[in-house]
Amino acid sequence: MPEERTPAEVRAAGRSKEEALQVASGTSGKAVVFAGTTVVLALGGLFVVNNPVFISLALAAIVVVIIAMIISVTLLPASMKLLGDLNWYLPSWLQWIPRIKMAE
Repeated sequence: MPEERTPAEVRAAGRSKEEALQVASGTSGKAVVFAGTTVVLALGGLFVVNNPVFISLALAAIVVVIIAMIISVTLLPASMKLLGDLNWYLPSWLQWIPRIKMAE
């Protein structure tokens, strides 16, 4: 049986919501940190230009990426645990969006 990666796959396998969140955080957290680190290193290349405008833009972008990484690895899973089933609630005014079901 292949490894489940998304919360929906873990829940379909009969595991709890908490286990689904742990599996999703474990697999996606590594990808988020790797991608964020790659972006930070790429933006660090702007320091080579030695232009104050590029340096300030690079510094601001690096701070934004680091904050986004921290939020996606810590606050997002915590808020998903607190909200529970409300994570997948769709307000009535958004019912026009087509619902896509996962293939089985």
